[in-house]
Amino acid sequence: MTVGLVKRDSTTSVFFDGTARREFLLKRCGECGAYSQPQAEQCASCDRQILNWTPAHGGAKVIAWTVIHTNPRSGPSTETVAVVGELDEGPWWWSVLIGVEPSDVFTGMRMKIDFEIADGSEEYVPIFRPSEL
Repeated sequence: MTVGLVKRDSTTSVFFDGTARREFLLKRCGECGAYSQPQAEQCASCDRQILNWTPAHGGAKVIAWTVIHTNPRSGPSTETVAVVGELDEGPWWWSVLIGVEPSDVFTGMRMKIDFEIADGSEEYVPIFRPSEL
């Protein structure tokens, strides 16, 4: 499981072009240099609207997480770890954390951004994996 179905449109095309190149793009303010979420229309720090797409370095830490359990009546039960991660640049991003047992996840755990094809889509989406970055 990744993050479910995603759909490219005019507001997400630059972001998905980046994920296809294995780049996680953030918006960076041309005035103060602060980073904002990819969907930002103005700077989260100074409220200016001079934002440029900039690749993130790829590191993050766990802020919060939960474990999603599938219904065992519909097949074998699975566990998916969903996390909110603080990127090294500052913005928060949620996704799944792959390659770790749910019992091993902790606040502050280092992660790295990776990319997988979204369920039912042709788009690459950002996911997290454990890291020593």
